[in-house]
Amino acid sequence: MQYMKLEPFNPVVKKEVSNTIINSLGGVFTCPDYDDTRYCIQYNEENNTLYFSFKIPNFNDIYKISGDYLMKKFYKEYTLEKVPAAGFDMTISRSLDIIKEIPKIKNPTPEDEENKKKIKEENKKNIENISNELAKFRVNFLSCPFQHAFDQVREGKQPKFTYSTRQGDRVWCLGDAEQITLFFGLSFQDIVDRNIAKLMLDEFVDIKKHIKNPPSITRTMEDQKFVYPQNLIDAFPELKNIKEVFLNGLMQFTFFKKQHLNGDTDEVCNFLGTFRQYLHYHISASKSYLHIRLLKNINTNLTNLQRTKFEQEEERNYRSQRDELLSNKTQEDTKKNILIKQ
Repeated sequence: MQYMKLEPFNPVVKKEVSNTIINSLGGVFTCPDYDDTRYCIQYNEENNTLYFSFKIPNFNDIYKISGDYLMKKFYKEYTLEKVPAAGFDMTISRSLDIIKEIPKIKNPTPEDEENKKKIKEENKKNIENISNELAKFRVNFLSCPFQHAFDQVREGKQPKFTYSTRQGDRVWCLGDAEQITLFFGLSFQDIVDRNIAKLMLDEFVDIKKHIKNPPSITRTMEDQKFVYPQNLIDAFPELKNIKEVFLNGLMQFTFFKKQHLNGDTDEVCNFLGTFRQYLHYHISASKSYLHIRLLKNINTNLTNLQRTKFEQEEERNYRSQRDELLSNKTQEDTKKNILIKQ
């Protein structure tokens, strides 16, 4: 279940990057993540460089939108390799010369000990930063289109993009100088997942009443005849000829520049970038909870049955109609004999 965690980092990648740097481990380490994502970590001892490779199904669409923005915002200290590792979409590298070697002194002075302590603390901080940066790579990659779009709205520009996801869902973005609108076309193929997702998406719309300054949230119901909003058709005319049905409808989020884009929006963008994962996580959690409740009820009923003491049934003698007739005849004969004797 580690791939269904909602933290913005992959704990396996973080641990392996730290181990590779600390122990100067050679070889190749690969790791999967949610949504068919794959990582590859490799250390080259000759040039003291760490290589990190990444693969995701919708890589090309997203990288065209915000690939340069990703490198400038999160990975300035890294080099984008011209040729990615075999089987991966991109590879970045970073020199580990910032990790200093701790001097070995036979008879260290207090100053030497203090210097060693400073080097250890500095190395620990640098290793922590590198491992966190790479462990968050997938979330950063998916959130960058939204962060870039928010920045463009702040600058008075009009961002516009669309891309599809592995599950057949699609995302659209429309922005102007005052607001930005995001559309999520969602489809859960499993009937149980679809119904739970419907309840969750309805809750997004209803919960606005209890939140101060919420973004505008609307939803096109899946049980209605699906029609794209007119503003979306105006921005993407090709939608007129596309008969695409989203089984869970279309979610629309509108953020206003003055109300929602004044402060830090990193967490909001992380949520938007992993919106499908967020839904999938809670759907799986709901199904697990229902399953646990069902098992608990079954165990309770079985325990009650085992403790139940049944009353023993009294022995009953059943008589047929023939026996009844013979008994009555015998009684009549007995009465006659008594009368005769008298």
